[in-house]
Order: sequence, then C-alpha cells, then structure tokens
Amino acid sequence: MLTRFDAADRSRRLMEGYKEEAIRCLPGLTNPSLKGLLRRVIGKIFSVEIQGWCSEFEARNAAGGQAVADAAR
Repeated sequence: MLTRFDAADRSRRLMEGYKEEAIRCLPGLTNPSLKGLLRRVIGKIFSVEIQGWCSEFEARNAAGGQAVADAAR
C-alpha cells in the first residue's frame, strides 16, 4: 500500500519543503535571540547545521564575552 501511493517519496518531499520554508524565514527575523533559537530548533528537527544566519547575534555575544572577560580582570 505504501508503494502504491508512493508515501515515502511524498513524505520526503514534504519534509524538504518544510525545511526550506523554515530556513527561508530566518533572514526576515529582526530579533537576534529569536533567530538564534529558531536556527537551533530547525537544526534539531531537520538534522541540519545552519551557518551564517545569525551573525549579528554571534557578534553581539563575542563583544559581550570580551566585556565580561575584561571586567573579570
């Protein structure tokens, strides 16, 4: 029955479509915390690593990490 309706192929195409749609929505987000969270959630759900979408969040964390390191001295 599964082969008759080609369910495996159809479900694979659906999953790819949802994955692409989820990744495409990331650049439109303006909140860096939300963008980072969704990037990690998408990565867990679809077993994909998304690089470069959250550069402003990473830059802010790097700057904050440096300030914390300087304050600790």
